Amino acid sequence: MHYCINCGSKLPESNPKFCSNCGFNLSSESGQTTTTPPPAHVAFDPAAQMKKRSPDFAPAGLDKATFMKRYSLGRQKCLSAAILGYASAGITAVVALTNLLDYINIYAFIDVAILLVLSLLVHLLRSRVASIILLVYALCSVVIMVIDYGQLSGWWGLLAGVLAVIGSFQCVKEWKTYQARTHTVAQFF
Repeated sequence: MHYCINCGSKLPESNPKFCSNCGFNLSSESGQTTTTPPPAHVAFDPAAQMKKRSPDFAPAGLDKATFMKRYSLGRQKCLSAAILGYASAGITAVVALTNLLDYINIYAFIDVAILLVLSLLVHLLRSRVASIILLVYALCSVVIMVIDYGQLSGWWGLLAGVLAVIGSFQCVKEWKTYQARTHTVAQFF
């Protein structure tokens, strides 16, 4: 059994390039693993592990999908925004089907479709354009509901739009920073 020399976690029998727990680059030099398990008195520190999962500790040589999946903090915000968008679309669909509120009718399914498509684009692609459209659309919906019906509704969609804009722009910034950092590191070697 092999163990990561950085965090001490078990590694699969195949020769991985990166540790699945901490992301440590195992292929940079030979002998980056050890057959000795970590001592039992070494405690797991969740704060240290989260710090290692930040974009600043991402090893060089990652593709964009792997970087986003393992190290991007903006991706988590995009996921939260998408979940809020899905929930908002689901609640709108249930209210439209049950005729719970008089001012929400069958035409609300257009709103449901728009929210679902934009939330999917934010979730899967972390699209900045979709996040901006979601924010503007949700803001317009809230304003229209307040003016026409005197009801404050649609604020979940508005919150999803704000989170989506913050998360998608943060993803792009993290990726560009990572590329600049790893490109400069690669030039020195």
